[in-house]
Amino acid sequence: MTHGRPMTNPRPGLPRKDPAWLEYVESLRCTICGSQWQIKPHHCRHIRGRGGKALKPHDCLTVPLCPSCHARIHTGFREGEEAALNERLVYLLMEYLDTALSDEERF
Repeated sequence: MTHGRPMTNPRPGLPRKDPAWLEYVESLRCTICGSQWQIKPHHCRHIRGRGGKALKPHDCLTVPLCPSCHARIHTGFREGEEAALNERLVYLLMEYLDTALSDEERF
């Protein structure tokens, strides 16, 4: 937040979609239970006041979840799940930035 207000996108023309990153996230294990079954990226909406039902965050703000854990996240966290999600998000975001800023081929 900047002076109590949510941060705005400094580059509004910047795309929010990154299909290659989403494909990579789908190849990972579920953040909560470790399953590899039907993994889908979960967009973390409550990062610094960003996102909401009408606006998805950038695809880099995703974590891998199986259908069961994904459904549970949308109905409420169990003890320890939110911390695990946040920890994994930070790790994946660092990986995304490291890859995006390098000269090597992406993913």
